[in-house]
Amino acid sequence: MLPKRLYQVLPVLYVSIALLLLLLIDHPLRWIPGLFFALSGVMVMRWRFLAKRAVKSQGD
Repeated sequence: MLPKRLYQVLPVLYVSIALLLLLLIDHPLRWIPGLFFALSGVMVMRWRFLAKRAVKSQGD
């Protein structure tokens, strides 16, 4: 199991890696892993948001 702090920072880390890949790597195909990392970060953020909203609505 991941430590709580790493778990919380993971989506931001994914998006940061995507930006670094796009800005620092000089290769024509750098957008492929950059896109995968960015989508992963956004998807994890969305899943967490939806899960938090579902838990909150069950409590009401």
